[in-house]
Amino acid sequence: MSDIDKIREHLAGLAADGVISDACARVIASQWHRGQSSALYALSSSGALVPGAVSEVGDALDGDNPAKGTDNRRALAALRHYIAARWRDGKTYAVAGWSDLQL
Repeated sequence: MSDIDKIREHLAGLAADGVISDACARVIASQWHRGQSSALYALSSSGALVPGAVSEVGDALDGDNPAKGTDNRRALAALRHYIAARWRDGKTYAVAGWSDLQL
C-alpha cells in the first residue's frame, strides 16, 4: 500500500473535526518538506514544530506550485489542522520515538 493510500485510509477514519495521528503527520510532512532547512523537514524528522510550518503547508496548497488532486489537498489541510492543534496545546518540542512512527 502506498503512502497516499495509507493517508487516505487514515483520513477516512477521522471524525470531521478530528486531528490526524503523529504518524500520519510525519508521513505527510515527509512528502511536502522543502529540504533539510525547512519547517516541515523538522516536523518529519523529529516531530518538532518550528516557525514557518503553517506557511509551508499554505505554500504547498496555494503557492506557485500548488498541490494537485483532492487527496493531496485533503492531506495538507489535515496537516495544517494538526500543526494548529499542537501549537495551541504548546506541544512544539521534538517527540521521542518519532522516527519509528509508521502508518
